[in-house]
Amino acid sequence: MALTLPQSVRYVKNGRKGQWWRAALGGGQVHLGWKPVPKELLLSPDFLKIRQVLKSPRQDFKALQTLLSAPSKHVWVTFEDGYMWWCTVLDGANVNPDGESKSTGNFWLKCDQP
Repeated sequence: MALTLPQSVRYVKNGRKGQWWRAALGGGQVHLGWKPVPKELLLSPDFLKIRQVLKSPRQDFKALQTLLSAPSKHVWVTFEDGYMWWCTVLDGANVNPDGESKSTGNFWLKCDQP
């Protein structure tokens, strides 16, 4: 059976300078930040409330909206260790119970096809 992939591709950097890359690779995840957004809004997105909370450039809001609104519609890519890595993800954010750190993101998406 042939592998069917989404038709659009999005780039993700897994934290500042790839700081969450090891956790992402090890856990089959895409790690992300947006610490100011309450976990309830990550789990059940209300984009009007998220926009009010962020108070940041429109580009930042649009990026988060893409990550929370059916991310399974995209192939996600990153460049680390001299390679391009890609995966598809399942819909739905997983909030880090310990919060964002230097080694893990504030939330992540679980890879479906690593």
